[in-house]
Parts: sequence; C-alpha cells; structure tokens
Amino acid sequence: MVLPAGPPIGSELVKRLDFFVTWIIMPFFFVMHGLEMDLSTLKLHNVVAVEAVILVSFLGKFSAVTLASLYCNMGVKDALSVGLTVNVQGVIELSMFKMLRDTKIIDNNSFLIMSLSMVFVTGAVAPIITFLYNSKKYSIQRRTIQHLAPNNELRMLVSIQNQDNVPGVIHLLKASNPNKNSQIRVYLLHLVELVGRATPLFIAHKKDQMLSSTQGVSGRIVNVFNRYAENNIETISVKP
Repeated sequence: MVLPAGPPIGSELVKRLDFFVTWIIMPFFFVMHGLEMDLSTLKLHNVVAVEAVILVSFLGKFSAVTLASLYCNMGVKDALSVGLTVNVQGVIELSMFKMLRDTKIIDNNSFLIMSLSMVFVTGAVAPIITFLYNSKKYSIQRRTIQHLAPNNELRMLVSIQNQDNVPGVIHLLKASNPNKNSQIRVYLLHLVELVGRATPLFIAHKKDQMLSSTQGVSGRIVNVFNRYAENNIETISVKP
C-alpha cells in the first residue's frame, strides 16, 4: 500500500507476482464468484426489470460511442468495434457487483443477473469484434513519401525507446532533406513501460518548452529534438 505504482520497485514487484496473481489468484476469484451464483433463486420479474436497465445502458453506451466515432470519420466497422469494446467488462466489474451486494445496495437476484449478463455480453462481443476488425486495412493506406503530394508537409511518427535511438533518428531527419516548401512535422513519442498501472498514460509536452534535466530520460530526449527544431525552424517542427 505504501509503494508507488510504476518503476522501479512497483514494476519489479508486479513482474515477480504476475504469474502467481494471473494463474492462481484470478482463477480462484472467478471460481468463488461462480459458487455464489444460485440459479434456482432467480425470479422472472426481477430478471425482466434488471435486464431492461442493463439493455438500456448497453445501447446507450454503444450508440453514443458509435455515433461519435462515425462523426469523426471512422469507418462503419471500426465505429461498431469501438462501440462494442466499451461494453466489455471484467474482474473490476465483478468485484463491484460483489461489493454492491455485500453492502445491501442490490439484492442477491440483481447480483446474479448482472453477473450472468456480463458473462454473456463479454462472451458475445469478443468474437463479433474479431469478425469486424481488419488489421490488414491499416497497412495499405498510402501515407508514404512516395505518395505525398508535392509541396506538402511530411508527417513522421518517431518512437524512441531509449537515448541510443536519438542520433539515428536525427541523422534520418537530416537525410530526408526538408526545405521551406516541403517541411517535416515530427510527432515524438518516448515509449516508457509503466508496469503496475491499471491504465496507460499519454503525456503531451508543451511545444517548444525546454524541460529540466531532472525530469529524467524523457526530458533529455525532448530537449534534443526541441533544440534540433529550433536550429531548423523553417523546415522542421516537433510535437513531443
């Protein structure tokens, strides 16, 4: 409880405990949860009422996310996949259902119906997404130097894993020979493994801001690219 998440100590603990938690503790959790579900206690009027609420919630999330994705010019299949993905539930939701029942906020029937619905929805959504999603489509889009229109800005996504990658990328930018009529915009991404966190973090640094050297490896990498962009201000811009 006193250790902060992420590297160095938190990450190492997660790595060492991952097998034990994933393959021993988690199966026991699901088994114990299942043993508490007695189907013989189900009542029809409870099923109809709770399922109606679940259906409205599912359709609300699915419709809102799908329509928003279509508004942002995503493909129909991609928008449907995103809409279905946000309705997938897991161990956190199961724990919440159990907590609600233990605190008497919901009764045992509602707990049973919600748990079963989660299993059916998540079980049905996974194969549907697999059917809709086509990863090959993203590898054939013509966003290359060869297909770039004349006098257009060339956008590059630069992924840096450690400081040793920086000189090679700088040399590549120089070799690309940017000029005033054909500039390069670099989207700089420093990849840092955040083991032990429930969600990934995406940090956007302020444009043209020099970071303190005390901010670690990320600060030094961002500063190198910012200085390079300042020395080539008419041909290269960097967004870290």
